[in-house]
Amino acid sequence: MEREEEKEALIALAKEGVCQLFLFNELGISTAWKSVEVKKSEELSKLVYNCQVGPIKQDEFKGKVSQMLEEELLNQKNRFIVLSIDNDDKWKFIHSTYISNQLNESTIHLSEEVEGNHQEELALWLIDNIHPKGTYHSPQINTKSGKKELTDLLLTYNNGCFLLESKALSVFCRDSLPNQADLANDIGKHIEKAIKQLKGAVRQLKLGTSIYSISGDEVSVERIKPAHCLIVVSELALVSKTNMIGLNAMRNFMISTNAYIHLVDPSELMRIVQVANIIHSKNNKMSKIEAFDFYLLERARMAMEKETLNIQVILKTEK
Repeated sequence: MEREEEKEALIALAKEGVCQLFLFNELGISTAWKSVEVKKSEELSKLVYNCQVGPIKQDEFKGKVSQMLEEELLNQKNRFIVLSIDNDDKWKFIHSTYISNQLNESTIHLSEEVEGNHQEELALWLIDNIHPKGTYHSPQINTKSGKKELTDLLLTYNNGCFLLESKALSVFCRDSLPNQADLANDIGKHIEKAIKQLKGAVRQLKLGTSIYSISGDEVSVERIKPAHCLIVVSELALVSKTNMIGLNAMRNFMISTNAYIHLVDPSELMRIVQVANIIHSKNNKMSKIEAFDFYLLERARMAMEKETLNIQVILKTEK
């Protein structure tokens, strides 16, 4: 284990008692909690007492844990100590509300009824402060059959616009926890759908179609400069090597739309926003949204070099 406090906590847990579980999202916001009663485990106590404490290589450790959890889902439990817990209580979901720059309420509420909405709202919370006018949630266009959503999120300024499509994995509504192969397959289908939706959204921009906010006000959108199209998925680590994210897919999208394509999960989107803030703080002549735009351009270039949309970028600055 990495810290002595972790060892002490597990030793206490192995002696039985009530443990409070808290579920946090990528922004560190608590979304749900519950209490479980843990049964005494001499086997766990013995294992924990013999554990070493010290620095851990996080990426390497994460890979090992991921593999072990997948084995557990396949019922290969010979490498595990299984704790018996009283798990009767359901999760108690927490509502957190953010007032956007457009004075709209954005509520993060994780539950099976609105599971997909959580990631959409999370992305809104992340990018809303990049520009004073904020982010448009569910911008609308008029069609023959009535109003239709252009995209999940729209951010625009005088040098370009950003279209975001959020594709979340549904977990709470399933009868059993899916394995990683099933989740990866689901994400592949979501990416394919998102690409089609973003192509359609860019087409509407090129046609000059009027775009309206959810409250009905017409939105002035930059349509000449190439747009940035972002697909937000639940977890980049689950994205398998598919033709939908390779070099040919990127080229086809960019040629057909004259727009950039990006694939991010909430953690990667948060890093991009953080980088935009760092660039802005080091160069006040560059606004946050200009820094966001610039960094996405650099990210698109790196994705072309690596021949895949599935990349994670780390900013290195001079001291």
